[in-house]
Amino acid sequence: MKDYLRMQPGTTGEPAVLIISSFEEDHIGFSRILVDCHCEAHAVRTCQQGLAILRERAVSIVICERDLPDGTWKDILQALDTLSDRPYLIVTSRLADDYLWVEVLNLGGYDVLAKPLDHKEVVRAIDSAWRNWSQRQHHRKRVMKAGNVGQH
Repeated sequence: MKDYLRMQPGTTGEPAVLIISSFEEDHIGFSRILVDCHCEAHAVRTCQQGLAILRERAVSIVICERDLPDGTWKDILQALDTLSDRPYLIVTSRLADDYLWVEVLNLGGYDVLAKPLDHKEVVRAIDSAWRNWSQRQHHRKRVMKAGNVGQH
């Protein structure tokens, strides 16, 4: 499996998505769904591989399988909390029940996607996460700029 899905390279104004799943069908499903998106996507199979990508690259959205060979979505969420430009986390699971959804949201995740993946739901979740992440970044830059104006 390739580390990078075949997508258009991300540039400023486009989401960078990290997919963490040990399931080949997830990588295939996301590559099919995201093929027409203007974003950069990275796909890995383990927590450790995901953490390595997060240390190397700016990512705006992380889509993570609930359970991974070397950890869970909670391990990824904990790592995201250490990043200055914290990406939004979307958790995927075949067992995406109300309990998981409430747990993900209460602990700081963004959304839950049930599997098998539904094209419209995946696009909706990514679009929503991207819009919110972009607005947060824009607000953060405005606040920083306003703070710098008073320092001159």
